[in-house]
Amino acid sequence: MSTSSAFAAKGALLAVFCAAFAVTGAAQRGAVARVTRAIKDVKILDGQAQWAATPNLALPRGAVVRTADSSRAELVVGDRFVTRLAANTFLSLGRNDVALNQGAILFEAPAGARNAKVQVGDITVDVAGTTGMIERYGRTYAKILLLQGKARVYVSGKVGESVLVDQGQILITKPGAKSLPEPVDFNIAQLYETSVLTNADFAALASKPLIDRAIDAQRKNPGLNPTNLVIYGRGTLVNLVEPAGVDGPPEVSPTPRPKRSKR
Repeated sequence: MSTSSAFAAKGALLAVFCAAFAVTGAAQRGAVARVTRAIKDVKILDGQAQWAATPNLALPRGAVVRTADSSRAELVVGDRFVTRLAANTFLSLGRNDVALNQGAILFEAPAGARNAKVQVGDITVDVAGTTGMIERYGRTYAKILLLQGKARVYVSGKVGESVLVDQGQILITKPGAKSLPEPVDFNIAQLYETSVLTNADFAALASKPLIDRAIDAQRKNPGLNPTNLVIYGRGTLVNLVEPAGVDGPPEVSPTPRPKRSKR
């Protein structure tokens, strides 16, 4: 066997060992999610360990999922909370919730997923019974868009500071915001048809009939005025053009535990 072949064999063996170790570790600590799709370069970060994501891989609480350039992934958190990651995204896993540290995700959670939440800095989104997308760029901005359903968005730890975002609405704020603006309209069909998180690389969403119903309702609404804050171009979730690579991991929340405000 040549030297290069020997190195390749050792590398493959190491990858298998790491994956087996990851599954064992997740089982011992209690798996909170599993990988259902991994496109190109998707890594799992857990403490000092790092390994490649593969379908059916169990993930422990506190793990971080990272996608590289032109890469995507899909996870199921708990039983039915589906989360899809766009390129250059860092996502931390909690028990029934996730924390978006950087990048963009699509979420889909049935009404029965009572504790399904997405944490974006100091902002918490209750996503049970909804389908939508969230994009975060460091501490600069966060965009929360609803494809179907209604989501309560609130500032963690600040009583009474919350906003209800309806399907077809977008809320643009900062991850460290202490108050929330009113949401505005966006074009659901435009977003759904152009997003890399709803294309043929993934299975059809279970909530697709509800999204179609929301699109139809928008088309029948003569008073709809989609916001000009959503620019159909680079860096927006409307077409999810892959963002440029980030220099190293952002600040992460290894175990997101948002505090619920009274609302």
